[in-house]
Amino acid sequence: MEKAYFDFRRRLPGKDEPAYLRLAFQSRYPEKDSNQVSALVSDCHNLEDIMVKAISVDFSPGSAAATRMNVLMNIPACVRCGKYRALSTTDDLCYGCRKYPAFSACNHCHLYWDDSPKFCQHCGGKLWRITDGPGVPMIPLETIGGQSLSQTSRAGQAPAI
Repeated sequence: MEKAYFDFRRRLPGKDEPAYLRLAFQSRYPEKDSNQVSALVSDCHNLEDIMVKAISVDFSPGSAAATRMNVLMNIPACVRCGKYRALSTTDDLCYGCRKYPAFSACNHCHLYWDDSPKFCQHCGGKLWRITDGPGVPMIPLETIGGQSLSQTSRAGQAPAI
């Protein structure tokens, strides 16, 4: 799912996030028509949401919820962009930063740059980066349900100051 998502972000830079989510989901389920895909993706807001939705379609909503809580929440943020999750718990880069580290696109003159410039070298316009999307929500592991782990481990005792 991550590969398709970032490949579409590279091929079609500057589009709205729902377009990338719908295209990535459609690439996973080519047998579903566009109305079915739109209905399934309608409540998804980021890459993590469509990954969980795919697990729900393939297995069950319970498996999807367990995967989000037990797996995805334990994968750290990408150290380069900080917007997407790393590929695994032992990795430190997301798929976009690993595969397209210096990719930029100019939406004005429709040129692509692979040498990580700060502005378009043709028209001087602002560049769109592959990780310019909303990313996924990164909840710090030390915060669960509004309480820190030190507060929850004391079983009702007041936190130490």
